Amino acid sequence: MDRNHSVPRGVEELYTEFKQKGITVGELVTTPTGKGFNFADYEEQYFAVVEEQT
Repeated sequence: MDRNHSVPRGVEELYTEFKQKGITVGELVTTPTGKGFNFADYEEQYFAVVEEQT
């Protein structure tokens, strides 16, 4: 692992990192069960990242 690269600590940091890298991301949403967002890969396939609230 590159020691100069920090690991995202949560969904909000990952969202910010994806946006900074130019990755297509949907809106960061907050629900009663947690936070999450969708993102697309280079083939325009969409995936979801969810951080459940504990």
